[in-house]
Amino acid sequence: MNLSKKIRYLQLLNHILFLIGIAYVFYTGNFYLLVGSVVVFYIITVLGINIGLHRYLTHKSFKTSDIVEKILLFCGVLCLVGTPLTWSVSHINHHANPDREGDPYSPHRIKIWDYLMTRFEPVKHTRLGMRELMSNKNVMFFHNHYLKIILAYCLILAVINPVLIIFLWSIPALLSLYGILITNILCHINGYRNFDTKDESRNNIFVSILTLGEGWHNNHHADPKNWNTKRKWWELDPTAFIIRLIKS
Repeated sequence: MNLSKKIRYLQLLNHILFLIGIAYVFYTGNFYLLVGSVVVFYIITVLGINIGLHRYLTHKSFKTSDIVEKILLFCGVLCLVGTPLTWSVSHINHHANPDREGDPYSPHRIKIWDYLMTRFEPVKHTRLGMRELMSNKNVMFFHNHYLKIILAYCLILAVINPVLIIFLWSIPALLSLYGILITNILCHINGYRNFDTKDESRNNIFVSILTLGEGWHNNHHADPKNWNTKRKWWELDPTAFIIRLIKS
């Protein structure tokens, strides 16, 4: 079984564990567990996807230290949205062919269900960006040991309390998946445009609040190598605040 299928099965399992977790919380009254899920979701999504996989690895919008790079990629792995290599190659192709043939996840080309089921498939149209990414030892380490790292994290949680696997990994990872889905769908359908780009990218206030800055999508498509997506004074980008602290 290839890695993409294993990831889809794990995401399917996480949907089941999410329902079990909700039932458990209402049965026990331990609602603080859901608060923990949201906190972990924002930590691994902002550090792992917004900063690590997206603005740092894919767009190379800033530089940082080796240890910070490892932390960012580790958080990205926990999100279960594909390895740093496959996610970045997929996103590079999204920007190379936005809303056109070759875009691996444009809402104008594929249905939401198809998007969910094929999100982790290797990009077949081109190997754009793959050679440079494969020369990065950290990227290849987290790519080659992807599931082992997730398993090790879950084993540590299980030693503390098996229930934590649901609330500190399964649910946060599931929220990360839908955070990406919402961003890539809504921000190419609904919102306003500051720039006349050659795609359907939109700035969506709701998505920006939900993802802490990733919703200023039209701004990002107009200048993808800029680590700050803010253009107007009120377009807050909390993710950029963190980048200011870690960039070299």
